[in-house]
Amino acid sequence: MARFRWGLFQVVRAAVLVASDRALLRSALLPTGLTFVGSAALAALYAQSSAEGRFLEVGFATFVALSSMPPTLLWPLWTRLAVEARRALGAPLGEEERPGESYGRLLLRESAKALRQGAVVAIGLAPVFFLVKLLPGVGHGITLSLGVAWAWYWVVLDALEIPVEMQPGRLGPGEPTWFERGLGALGARSRWLRVLTPAGRFVGWLSRPWRHQAAFTERQSWESAGFGLASVAVLAVPVLGVFFRAVAITAATALVVRDEPASPPAVRELASGPDPV
Repeated sequence: MARFRWGLFQVVRAAVLVASDRALLRSALLPTGLTFVGSAALAALYAQSSAEGRFLEVGFATFVALSSMPPTLLWPLWTRLAVEARRALGAPLGEEERPGESYGRLLLRESAKALRQGAVVAIGLAPVFFLVKLLPGVGHGITLSLGVAWAWYWVVLDALEIPVEMQPGRLGPGEPTWFERGLGALGARSRWLRVLTPAGRFVGWLSRPWRHQAAFTERQSWESAGFGLASVAVLAVPVLGVFFRAVAITAATALVVRDEPASPPAVRELASGPDPV
């Protein structure tokens, strides 16, 4: 439980840090403002076409959706924020995973990843949801809750993506994710569950770019759960919700930095709180 509280507390500390550190705040303003303007433009187009006067409602829903999606177009700006977050946390500057990559190549790569993520979130675990639905006494609410939890888990992976890639050293290919291994293990238990084996391979192929982030949540499961829950709350807070991604990336950086070997004393002090047991 202390580990869960520590992960949750990092989101609070990140919000304070974004508000109080001028360089970090400046790096957050441009990508946050662009996301906000894009949401307002889409909401205005929708309100004009539907003539229902739902600008504020649609604008907020659009902003939440854009904030929780991969930062494809604004990746360089969010990377700059992650660099500032490491500095504010007293951590080494870290290294970009692909230094010198052109924006065009980055955009193609990240767009392909966004499509893969959309597929794995939407249909990757469809066989699991289908089998759960067939269980006696299991209602629609259970499958809906599983779907929401699965979708939000990917929001957590998104928040961790840039901080994990900013760690010193190259990441390498990584190991199969816990859900890929889990589906394969379930499929091997019974012939009635064999459909889960190819589903696991498919999900594993789709999720290869996030293997290191998934491994982090597996190692730091309680911290990641606390971080994820607190991140949900950030979106519901007026004004603060606008800075959701900036706060989430800063908090994720604190989690990642703490997991790095030989963290500097300043990092341990800033990321203090209840010590995980």
